[in-house]
Amino acid sequence: MPIIAKSSGGFNKILPPEDNHPARCISLIHIGTTTDEKYATRKNLVRITWELPLEKAIFKEGEEEKPFVVTKEYNLSLAEKATLRHHLENWRGQKFTEKELEGFVLDKLLKTTCMVQVVHGENAKGDKYAYVSSVSKLPKGYNVPDAYNPIQYFSIDEFDPKMFETFPEWLQEKIKAAEDYRDWE
Repeated sequence: MPIIAKSSGGFNKILPPEDNHPARCISLIHIGTTTDEKYATRKNLVRITWELPLEKAIFKEGEEEKPFVVTKEYNLSLAEKATLRHHLENWRGQKFTEKELEGFVLDKLLKTTCMVQVVHGENAKGDKYAYVSSVSKLPKGYNVPDAYNPIQYFSIDEFDPKMFETFPEWLQEKIKAAEDYRDWE
């Protein structure tokens, strides 16, 4: 069989199915303040990851089935039009009070359950990807299994070098490029 190189990177990416999925928040990573050169804006980014415990696949030959995970990066803002605000209000099933809008501690989200809407997209190269289009409150009486993956919390302001070393290189580089990053070594 011939060896064929492709522009898609040479591996088959397994995507979670498009649908509403019960999910559990397993990771909060504060990336820090970055500049979006395309739009000339600064954004303080946070990355939220959910595990989809009822959707599983074998991702590596010889390994056991594992649940899919999906991730979304948000501008760390509760402004009226901010996606994070809308997703959190839907997740909680209620609007923020004026007091909560002064500062909502995201750590509360870790290990909590919700429903996430997973949708597929395609980039300019034709590579398919999955993304979270919405988050909502879990229906009453719906139980979500415990997390399979470890719970992760990372803040650029309270740098944990051991946690940082567990991140893929591309995420480490993104954090290092943030304005808030200092050489913590």
